[in-house]
Amino acid sequence: VVYAATRLELFPDSYAVLYAVPLGIGWAAMVAAAISRDPARRQMGAALLLLLSAGYAPRTPSALIVTVVGVALLARSAIALGHRRR
Repeated sequence: VVYAATRLELFPDSYAVLYAVPLGIGWAAMVAAAISRDPARRQMGAALLLLLSAGYAPRTPSALIVTVVGVALLARSAIALGHRRR
């Protein structure tokens, strides 16, 4: 099930519109973080943009690099937000 979900084969072609729901939520979170005044949240928005643009299952080396950079940036911003809340 996890393999099928990450390869966009979980739903048949007739239910492909259901993929729009998580993508829409992701884009909304990205826009909200990107327009924030907080630098750590803007960084989180940039990380979400990279992750959403790379896709669910990157098949090319460039998409894999974008995924890795997005995850690293997301971890960096999460650490920055965590240190600030202490």
